[in-house]
Amino acid sequence: MWKILKGTEIVKASNYNVLSPKTADTLRLPSFIDSQRFSLENGKYTLELVVTDNSNS
Repeated sequence: MWKILKGTEIVKASNYNVLSPKTADTLRLPSFIDSQRFSLENGKYTLELVVTDNSNS
């Protein structure tokens, strides 16, 4: 989940799962990238980012 705030106002937000490739060999981890772009007006913003490992309860 991520939120971009300008002061206390949420300007942009998203809550989604990034599904990485599964592997049994931790010495040969595959690479993967999630990339998102959007435009913002000039100014100062705060980014709130929450990352959770769905495989780790």
